[in-house]
Amino acid sequence: MGTKWNGLNRNNPPAKTTKETLDRNKEFKKLVLARAQYLFQKYGYIPDEYTGESIRIMSTVPKTGEEGWAHHIDSDRNNLDKSNIFICKYKTHHLIEIGHIAVRQEGFQGAAPDNIPRPQSIQVEEM
Repeated sequence: MGTKWNGLNRNNPPAKTTKETLDRNKEFKKLVLARAQYLFQKYGYIPDEYTGESIRIMSTVPKTGEEGWAHHIDSDRNNLDKSNIFICKYKTHHLIEIGHIAVRQEGFQGAAPDNIPRPQSIQVEEM
């Protein structure tokens, strides 16, 4: 079983991560990578599904707001349905969470008109 330091102080031991949480996180990572691959095949790059800006997906928690992250559309971390995954920058994720902004896959609701991604001419199988 893995442990993570909660960053508070020495007198507060690291919190334990349950096997269920580790398994869920592993499955979520697979869904995120599959979603990113789908977007890359469709657009030729991985767009932030809110702003349309190009991002790169991180395998760990992003260190800056510019790196890619994923959002559970319904905010339920246990809902691992592929239609519930939304790829965005970490800073975009933060804005969506604190602003309670409703999003949808490939909605590009926050994109400037000239920044909305256009699909490539190839056909990509829906995720």
